[in-house]
Amino acid sequence: MQLLEIRNNEFKVLIAIYEYYDFLKLYYYRYNTQPFEVA
Repeated sequence: MQLLEIRNNEFKVLIAIYEYYDFLKLYYYRYNTQPFEVA
C-alpha cells in the first residue's frame, strides 16, 4: 500500500509539472516571447 501511495504522489507531481510547463508556454506566447521548443 505504501508503494502505491508513493507512486500516486509521484504521478501528482508529474501532472503539476506538466500543467506548470503549459502555463509557462502560454505566458511566453502571450507576451510575444519565443516559446519553448518541444523536444
